[in-house]
Amino acid sequence: MSWTLEEIDIRGNPALNINERFKLRELVPKLKILDGEDVPENDVFFTVKKTLTKELTKLASEKFKDELTEKTGQEKFLKRARRVPAGPKSLRDFRSWLAERIAADIIESGTAGGEKSAEEEENSDLGFYKDLKRKRGMLGVPTTNTPTGKWTPLSALQCHSQHPKQTDVSLWAVEFEPDVTKNNETTHIFASCGGDALCFTNAKTGRVQSKFVEPDESLFCCSWSADPQNPLLQTESIIAVGGKFGTVYIIKPHTGKSSYNSLIELYKGVCIHRIKAIRGLGVINSVKFAFPKHPELLFIAPALNDSSKNAISGWKVSTTTAPCQKLLELHGLEGYSPVKICLPNLNSGLSSLFCSTDNGVRVWDVRGAEKAQKEKRDVAAKFFHPNLPDTVIVDSIQQVDKNHMMTKVADSGVIFIWALDGVQSEIEAAKGEEYHIEPTKMLNWSNTDKVYLNCFANKGKIYAGDEDGQIWTYEPDLSHNSPEFQEPSEVIPWPIVKRTTTEQVPLKATIINDIATPASGKYLVAATNNNIVLTLKG
Repeated sequence: MSWTLEEIDIRGNPALNINERFKLRELVPKLKILDGEDVPENDVFFTVKKTLTKELTKLASEKFKDELTEKTGQEKFLKRARRVPAGPKSLRDFRSWLAERIAADIIESGTAGGEKSAEEEENSDLGFYKDLKRKRGMLGVPTTNTPTGKWTPLSALQCHSQHPKQTDVSLWAVEFEPDVTKNNETTHIFASCGGDALCFTNAKTGRVQSKFVEPDESLFCCSWSADPQNPLLQTESIIAVGGKFGTVYIIKPHTGKSSYNSLIELYKGVCIHRIKAIRGLGVINSVKFAFPKHPELLFIAPALNDSSKNAISGWKVSTTTAPCQKLLELHGLEGYSPVKICLPNLNSGLSSLFCSTDNGVRVWDVRGAEKAQKEKRDVAAKFFHPNLPDTVIVDSIQQVDKNHMMTKVADSGVIFIWALDGVQSEIEAAKGEEYHIEPTKMLNWSNTDKVYLNCFANKGKIYAGDEDGQIWTYEPDLSHNSPEFQEPSEVIPWPIVKRTTTEQVPLKATIINDIATPASGKYLVAATNNNIVLTLKG
């Protein structure tokens, strides 16, 4: 007689996060019921596993075909396998663990997969644009002729951990506070989130002046707005932040204090609302206020364990004791996970919401969202990048100027720039159909396979950090006759970081996960995987 384990209940064990639960599902393949609920038949678990199996089989056949019988080649393959992108950043631990298991199976079976035709390679290989770069003499590293710029390091803070010397906390987002008295301007204050903390720092002085901490959280994303109860004066800012608990916290950074100017006391940010944005298990991947058009309107993009139920929601945020109100849901993710929300600032007002995903870019019509009442809206259009697989992760999306957008696809080696007006016309006629983005320009960037390295755009300039702690900056020429492929205008190297004791900070490879500048462009702030917030002055 043989037994099959089909039901497990692990409720009440906080140590088992989403990564551990997915490992459990892999180790118990016949599992049907987990914590009293049916195990989904099509969710992000299967998406990650399918993607890894496909990409690792391909990797083995193309790059390691003659090396897998030797121990050195096997070790190289296992190391490379752990870096193959798949799924949202919150599943990094599970992805690396599963990739190693699949790679070990490939080594043991000796299966390297079949060869692809030349036509299939050209149309679906992630290396398509890297090959184009090579033909133009472009490498995925800065050239010796690339200027390094005139940026001076001001501060390097480790403020997102209980111990200031911890370097194992990843920081995921950084954003400057809008100046609510001046349109399209910002203050010197920026928010950074990672680990269980949201820190508010003055870029000018390099001092952390306020902090919100939620024990055991892992905060991934944040978005600023003004106090919607005072839309004319807008004298106080608020910020939304979300993470692994599936909750969005609405924070007043300095409620009850006169200003940010004190150099003595570290003020505590005050949480005025906790929005439980999802039902079931999942994380918050992106939040975005529709500031300044509708400062009370907040969009939330969760990644659920059961990705077939993923939907972006719109909320009316209150800064009083009145509860926040859910206004609408945006459907059409179809089992895929959202990565980053973008609300293009158009003269016509708030009209479209763009969201990068692990399956292209989705667009929704959000006109009148601030007045919606429990509406459900279907996706207006789906956009994919030409010559790349549909399953690649679009890990960054930004508006460059009033006419252009930019996207970055993990492991493609380039940043894509495309015309917004051409896309808008297709959205009107799309009715949920699929289209290919037609890039007008492509920017040479790192050939890294690291994912979720967010870019930033400010007044026509683009900034992108890489896996070596470098910051690539671009001032692209978007005129019709300018080159299709363009190099960075400068690349800023990672500085030598020392503590006040002159002790050099021991760091593993420094990855810049996010980057931001104030409206003035005077400062540049980078958030890293080493618990460091770096501030530079131009």
